[in-house]
Amino acid sequence: MKLEKILTDEEVREILGLDNDYSESAIEDFSNSATYFIYQKTGYKNEPYKPIHPLAKQLARLYLRSSFYGNDGHNMSDRLDYTIGINSLIKDLEDVVRFGGLEK
Repeated sequence: MKLEKILTDEEVREILGLDNDYSESAIEDFSNSATYFIYQKTGYKNEPYKPIHPLAKQLARLYLRSSFYGNDGHNMSDRLDYTIGINSLIKDLEDVVRFGGLEK
């Protein structure tokens, strides 16, 4: 299933502090991984929500930061933990999907 990305490539670049010469395919992979992670965990698809729900944007940001900066090879891995924020946003976004959120 093809899902509309929650974050644009430019948003991914800004969130992760990436230079303009960073691989476009890697940036697209980051954006797609956040979108599919959110869909898998919450059932959220942004197609019926215009604009994209702000909780989905925030969850995508935290997920990317956690994935990018939280790996063992990164010098910030011992200082950053987004687990509580990610888990609470997953629950909140599940409720949006289940009960409705913004106008469709």
